[in-house]
Amino acid sequence: MPNILQEIRKQPEHIREIFMWISVFVVSSLVIFTWFKSAQDDMYAMLHPEEVEQQRILAEQEKENQPSLFAAIGGSVSGFKDTILELVGVKEDLPQQGDSGQPDVGPQRLPLVE
Repeated sequence: MPNILQEIRKQPEHIREIFMWISVFVVSSLVIFTWFKSAQDDMYAMLHPEEVEQQRILAEQEKENQPSLFAAIGGSVSGFKDTILELVGVKEDLPQQGDSGQPDVGPQRLPLVE
């Protein structure tokens, strides 16, 4: 970075002015774009309050349904254990969760009335 500044300082004044105006333009554009995007989001929220309210309610429900930190860690450990057992080959012998011990029959055709 200091090398770039030294190179700019070595340039004639009209080149330094060009660098200055380009910098002003870029920074101003970023600020205006950010402001416009924020204003656009606020305007949408004002014009569609029912959608914003639905999104807020859904976010609260989703937050309530998230497992606690310890439950998430326990699930990760259980998943890791299952992966290790599957790699070793022991997992195939263990009944899976929700397995009733009956063989999987697969899809069947519906009887047709003739």
